[in-house]
Amino acid sequence: MLENPFVQFVLGLILLWYGAHLVVLATENFTKKFNFSPFVASFVLIGFATSSPEIFISIISSFEKNSAIAVGNAIGSNIANVLLVLAICFLFLPQDIRMIDPESQSLFGYSNKRSIQIFFFALIFLTVISFSMLLDHKLYKDESIIIIVVFLIMMGIMIFQFAKTTSSMLIDLPTEEIKTEEQSQSSSNKIFVQLLFGLGVIIVGTEFLLSGAISIAKSIGVTTYIIGLSMTAIGTSLPELATGLESVRKKNYGFVAGNILGSNIFNIGIVLGLAGLIHPATLEGSYLWLNIAMIILSTIIMYMFFTRNRDKIMYSIALGAIFFYIYYQTWLYGVN
Repeated sequence: MLENPFVQFVLGLILLWYGAHLVVLATENFTKKFNFSPFVASFVLIGFATSSPEIFISIISSFEKNSAIAVGNAIGSNIANVLLVLAICFLFLPQDIRMIDPESQSLFGYSNKRSIQIFFFALIFLTVISFSMLLDHKLYKDESIIIIVVFLIMMGIMIFQFAKTTSSMLIDLPTEEIKTEEQSQSSSNKIFVQLLFGLGVIIVGTEFLLSGAISIAKSIGVTTYIIGLSMTAIGTSLPELATGLESVRKKNYGFVAGNILGSNIFNIGIVLGLAGLIHPATLEGSYLWLNIAMIILSTIIMYMFFTRNRDKIMYSIALGAIFFYIYYQTWLYGVN
């Protein structure tokens, strides 16, 4: 039964979701125990945790000389994170939620305008650097090293900036969500075991997902690069969706912002960087400019989500983003 590619794919998704849940839970307990800023935690730790499926897919597929699926997954996940995950979370926000100060606040949390600008500068800069490496439809080892080095420098700058403005980014949790002292004092050993077990589940889930996706691709004549842009991109974006909706339910709106912002930066800096570092990637030239257009569109929409109120216009944009993403996926398969 496990040899069936569809069973492998579905089982991989389930394991990825559960593993990501454990990793996110461990990082949340870690931040409470060591008094980390919630925004910094969601940006760095939860963002990394929900990007771990993409990272493992990049590592495994690259070692198996399928780096194209890793590159496609990194790009596709960033598109899915905005046009699908962020748009859905936006629709689930309370009807009466508004920004207190539109000049300094973001809708999804108490991150100031300067912090948002720093993130978008980092994201745009990383994206421009990465796509400039892909213009020849290949990604080599030395180019991947450049992407990773730029990523590490940008992360250092952002963490330093967040550390300076931590007091302005703290999220006021609702009274009913405040944990008891006993709950907040989770042992370090428990957190460590929970983190390792979650990562282990993610690794196993990644193997199943990747094996099933490649088998399905070959059986219906779809290339691995398109599978990376579609099935694996959506599948590995499920942890972001689960975490985002849970954060909205608990009224921790800043976690949604930090999760998506962090995940997208990790996808470019680590996932894309590791792909070419382990094994050179060769891409299909016919999709490069389409990917560039989709990344530009999703970046603009993401900025609007984080800087505008939840009004009728943004509600329409969120719905439009979801339907456009569905059409985009249909188009990807229609041209093959």
